[in-house]
Amino acid sequence: MTAIPQNGSAASQHGAPAGVPRLDVDPFSTEFFEDPHAIHQVLREAGPLVWLDKWDVYGVARYAEVRGVRKASFSRRTLRRIPGRVQC
Repeated sequence: MTAIPQNGSAASQHGAPAGVPRLDVDPFSTEFFEDPHAIHQVLREAGPLVWLDKWDVYGVARYAEVRGVRKASFSRRTLRRIPGRVQC
């Protein structure tokens, strides 16, 4: 797992917005399950929100952010307002 230097062109190619740390971390890998604490530490140190290049998704590992994401309510009405979402 490595942090990938941020630059505008590389970030936009992978979908990560500028300013969001990009990581080469696979939370479904054997390495992760062998030592999840080490990888979680890397995720937490990288920032409150990271971009996981392998999966082209955001990741959160800090308690406050995980709790906030988990508590967020996404109704059909809310999803309709998210740009780029398929209409429900």
